[in-house]
Amino acid sequence: MSALKGILFSEFDHIVGPKISFQLPQGCISVETFEVSHEYIITKPNLAGRLITFSVSNLLIMGHPILLEDSKYPRNYYLFNLCFILDRHVTQYEQVNPPSPLKTEFEQVLRKLANQLRTIERESEFVSSQDTRQTFQKIVTQVFHSLCDSGQCAIPVDEANIINLRLFPKLKNPPGVVMEHQVPIITQDIDLLSSRQWDLAVQQVLPHIDGINHIKKISTLSKVSLDTVQKCIQQLMYLKYVSLVDIFQYSNIYTCTPSIYDIANDPAAQDECVRYVCRSDSAPPPPSFDKIFSLYASLKPSLCLRDFCQEHDTAFQRIDVRRFILFGVLNGFIRRVHRYPLMKRSQRPQQTMIKGNSATLRSGDLDGKKSCDQLCSSLSIPFDKLDQSLKSDKEIVLLCK
Repeated sequence: MSALKGILFSEFDHIVGPKISFQLPQGCISVETFEVSHEYIITKPNLAGRLITFSVSNLLIMGHPILLEDSKYPRNYYLFNLCFILDRHVTQYEQVNPPSPLKTEFEQVLRKLANQLRTIERESEFVSSQDTRQTFQKIVTQVFHSLCDSGQCAIPVDEANIINLRLFPKLKNPPGVVMEHQVPIITQDIDLLSSRQWDLAVQQVLPHIDGINHIKKISTLSKVSLDTVQKCIQQLMYLKYVSLVDIFQYSNIYTCTPSIYDIANDPAAQDECVRYVCRSDSAPPPPSFDKIFSLYASLKPSLCLRDFCQEHDTAFQRIDVRRFILFGVLNGFIRRVHRYPLMKRSQRPQQTMIKGNSATLRSGDLDGKKSCDQLCSSLSIPFDKLDQSLKSDKEIVLLCK
């Protein structure tokens, strides 16, 4: 189901003021709704050229008002806005921090479309002229239906201009829950998008995404609330700029998945693997993929990473351990084996187990449902301290899965 429910084209008329010139489908915005919200559509001149998003009932209206100043226009200027009408419920999980603009797949498309219309209007008055209004409306209709049906369009306007738009590819499912102990990893070049295209919260969070800091630490460093950081990361995940992995620790345990056979038969992925995991300071030649593959295949659910590296000390002289693990996890052919502490005596009285820096662990918390990573994050303590305390109590077992 497309989140795009309609398109509204509005202009400032020098006689009647802000008006709806046309909308698709007809009636998607009522006259009453326009009257109470037109100041966010046909804005003051100082807001022209900016993305503006606001909510009305169950809809989100996203606009990018364009102001052109020229003596050929009545009152020496022309102000118009082509707005996307979005389903609020479909896009609500992408929201970062109201009333900041939503950073959805539609934002980039709307910016590009608005800038194209500005250029076309400057060249030929195609947007403002009543002589071309019917043609313009047909083109906007094509844009609307193409974006709804296929997420892209390539529509010629004249010999010099083509409206060529493409939505960000959608994920099959909305991003899952972002846990405070997880680590965001940038998987694409975010610098391709100007920093002004992100709202303030995302701009504050981005510098602290380094592949090492977990969500809770990013919240502390950026001075952004934990809930907002989690929503920012969800947004970046939705746009496929970020993936989540576990905190890298030598106490972690990893094992292979059935997908290990995929890379064994993919030469291109093998070359990428060698380039990615090879240490930058190691002397040539780089390690062979056969050697790297044998290391992945040697990972065991009974062996922590520290012991694994000691067993293969010579091999890791030319391989970056962190990148070795990261490549395997991101490509799905190794996975983390998590440990879940469980108190064997469910009727044991509540007692304090560990006093952390930010919370207290009680015996009732050891229900086999919270991983060691979750407990370390909530307590703000290192794994070694938690592990030492858990091992000292014979009534506690670790469930590995």
